Amino acid sequence: MNELSKKGIIEFVSIKNYGIKFTDEKTWRNFTSSKISKEEMLSRLEGIKTGYEVEVNYTEDKNFTNIQILNDSIATNTPQTQKNWKEGMVRFSDLLERFRKDYKNYSVRTGIIEFSMEKEYAVVKATISNGETILQDAFGDCTKENAQNSNTAKHFIRIAESRAIARAIRFLYGENAVDEEMSENINDSEKVE
Repeated sequence: MNELSKKGIIEFVSIKNYGIKFTDEKTWRNFTSSKISKEEMLSRLEGIKTGYEVEVNYTEDKNFTNIQILNDSIATNTPQTQKNWKEGMVRFSDLLERFRKDYKNYSVRTGIIEFSMEKEYAVVKATISNGETILQDAFGDCTKENAQNSNTAKHFIRIAESRAIARAIRFLYGENAVDEEMSENINDSEKVE
């Protein structure tokens, strides 16, 4: 089987889906199988950031074989960096790790504010505390319209809760957005399996 390669600038990285999206493509490249271990693949993907130039090697049947960073200077002319609201995004996993180090005695309380099983939407409030001190409140929502991925839309209550927690932590640190929030609304038709 022939090995193929693609060079380009990274627009998004999804650790959860083992995927990347190049700025010049409409589809994601999700590598569901690999000739290297999933742990090694995760390690390589975690080192890649929006704006990096990379080369991906894969087989015709989309088995990932390698990914190499060609230039780790953040490109300033990508769609990602051209829009101010996308600048400065961090991965939620990095923000959560930072939060856990900074607040050893934290607790998170969530409550459903409103939901409808029939209309498939939910609004959840998250309150983050450290000991007796409330640090931050935030709301998260999920509807059929803002959770377009058909595989996850049916879990709208959990998505709303996760969004509320992510936003509370994000607000606490003054972060613009986390990349998972911006990339989770990708249609199934845009993904490459």
